[in-house]
Amino acid sequence: MALFAPALMKVLRHEGVVWEDGNDIPVKTGYVNLPRDPGGETNWGITIKTARANGYEGPMADMPLCVATKIYKDEYWDAIHGDDIEHQGIAEEMMDTAVNMGPARVIKYLQEVLNAFNDRGARWPDIEVDGLMGAQTIDYLNRALAFKPYYGAAIVKYLNCLQGTRYIETRAPWVPAWGERL
Repeated sequence: MALFAPALMKVLRHEGVVWEDGNDIPVKTGYVNLPRDPGGETNWGITIKTARANGYEGPMADMPLCVATKIYKDEYWDAIHGDDIEHQGIAEEMMDTAVNMGPARVIKYLQEVLNAFNDRGARWPDIEVDGLMGAQTIDYLNRALAFKPYYGAAIVKYLNCLQGTRYIETRAPWVPAWGERL
């Protein structure tokens, strides 16, 4: 089964957290407050809206890592059923995408991938693309992983491509153009 800690470390690196070499001590939290970012203040990759919805009321710049960790576990890891995913890379990619696009979207992406890999229903039936990570989605994922050893890596790439395509299609006005600084 996949582990939360490595998935969290990947997400935190993507969210601007910098770690001291050879240590688990962050030297930069990733706190930002960019005027063009509709998410507003963000620390450890957690927006102020998400922090407040999860009970954190202090200044965002001072939010402790333990608070962010609990939010990541409750809002993203548990929503994608990360503990039930057998492939670490898939769990990490799903959590990373869930943080940026929401758990339902990445679960839909996984369901689309599973339908694409099922050989038109010959390997397993199509699954409803509903954004819910239920027992059937996990079962079909496990069937895919058992069917071909390379499917794990292929699913990670497929999910990453769907995420990238979404970014291109929905480029938010606050996202800088190539080479432009925020």
